[in-house]
Amino acid sequence: MKHNLIYTNKALKDLKDLEKPIAKRITDKLYYFADQADPLSYAKKLKNHKYG
Repeated sequence: MKHNLIYTNKALKDLKDLEKPIAKRITDKLYYFADQADPLSYAKKLKNHKYG
């Protein structure tokens, strides 16, 4: 099952501000996770609950 990615305007601006190879690595990884049947299986729990 493929999931859709929706970017906020700020996220798009932040990606544009990055160097192209770095932005590509980030978007490639996001699309990889979106292609997975269960993308949350790759998630890790936050270590400090006050930030999450």
